[in-house]
Amino acid sequence: MKTLSVVIPNFNNARFLPKCLDSVLSQDYPLEEIVIYDDCSTDGSRQLLDKYAGQDSRIRLMLADVNRGVSYARDTAIRSCRSEYVTTLDADDFYYDDKKLSREMAKINASSTPACAFSQTVLTDEDGNVACDMTLLDLQKDFRFRTVTQTIGIHVARDFCFPLSAYIEVGGYVHDMKLFEDWDLSLKLLSKCPFLFSGGYGTAYRQKDGGLSRVDQKKIVAAKIRAFRQGGKYLSYTFSERFVFYMRTYICALIDTYLAKKNRK
Repeated sequence: MKTLSVVIPNFNNARFLPKCLDSVLSQDYPLEEIVIYDDCSTDGSRQLLDKYAGQDSRIRLMLADVNRGVSYARDTAIRSCRSEYVTTLDADDFYYDDKKLSREMAKINASSTPACAFSQTVLTDEDGNVACDMTLLDLQKDFRFRTVTQTIGIHVARDFCFPLSAYIEVGGYVHDMKLFEDWDLSLKLLSKCPFLFSGGYGTAYRQKDGGLSRVDQKKIVAAKIRAFRQGGKYLSYTFSERFVFYMRTYICALIDTYLAKKNRK
């Protein structure tokens, strides 16, 4: 049985931390450690984290003295892990199912080669109420093509379990990336490991005000292309993957720009 660590980056998410941490502690897969990197929170998060750490010896806190952003936080915490496999969870999200990690690690433990494993994301509103169709899908089908071309929609592999050795080999999170950093990592890991669908539900992802809807389309396109090109240094894209990615990227940007202008009228 492979060992597993959970990494949780946090910045001013005291409101959501209890739900997040309780969902990790209730997982039925034995965890090597739960590494929480607090990126200079000012909202009482650290007092809450101290309380949880005092109640469970698996929790290890990393308390930053300078705020450097989520990519730096994730990367620093991941590289400090002692286990063979790692997964991440943002402090404002939570695991929807107590068997999320055990199902993913069952796929990994049964694999003859190192692998990544993921589950279906559940979208919720800011209060944690389910806000999506709960039909369980076959996300294994055409996973690589849909991931590379960004046609995977809301069902991108989030908070998947991955081998620490492969993460180190591909360079991990890029510290200065603020958009599509998770997709960037997925592309790089695809070059090293197969991604296996657990067949169940995984992370409950809170949809909050703001996000990409407030980011300039030119910045979104530039960030997507940067991640795609970085992934191309590790993953050899097919012609159809390149064609569909660029076509979809620019068409979506044009549509979003048009709708934004229409809404402002």
